[in-house]
Amino acid sequence: MTPSTHTFVSALFFCTLLFSGCQNSENKTNTEKTQLSTSTTATESTSCEDNITRERKRITGNSMHPMIKNNERVILLHNYYKICGTVPQKGDLIAYDYVGEKIPIIKVLVATSEDFLQIKNNTLWINGSEYKNSANQRYNFSKGEIQMLQLYINNNHLRENTYFILGDNINNSKDSRKFGAISPKKILGKFELIDNYDTL
Repeated sequence: MTPSTHTFVSALFFCTLLFSGCQNSENKTNTEKTQLSTSTTATESTSCEDNITRERKRITGNSMHPMIKNNERVILLHNYYKICGTVPQKGDLIAYDYVGEKIPIIKVLVATSEDFLQIKNNTLWINGSEYKNSANQRYNFSKGEIQMLQLYINNNHLRENTYFILGDNINNSKDSRKFGAISPKKILGKFELIDNYDTL
């Protein structure tokens, strides 16, 4: 092997090691009441999530069916938004402190004050699309439920710093159809599906 060939092979080997060391590994990445099973798990990266307490909870009830069925397990990330210095996002599974319940209820956050809301044909439209649940079923709002929603909508937007939350069960869920928009002060954390945590 000539000196120039040896230098080229060495450089190629070094670049291969450098590239493989820089590759990112894959991140590991719900009806009314939940019941505490056990507690904490390991965190997955050096971030705000290292400071979050995680608890295993088991769903009892059907307000999140079909997205999450009775007896399925989820993970509650206590004070997720406060600890991470972020705000709830659409699609988040939030833990809501509902009056009269000793433990948080789980719902989907479907709209924020930034969204354009309309009530058309007894259904809720968000940013030009009819909102449906995870099984593509539409929510048919009763007259009373529509009146409730309209109390919180001004110029097609929610009041600043409020949220609409819904259960995935279109016929049986205590959510913003019953009690209106919620304050972030009543959000106790964020839920994740247990399948996201292989170590549990």
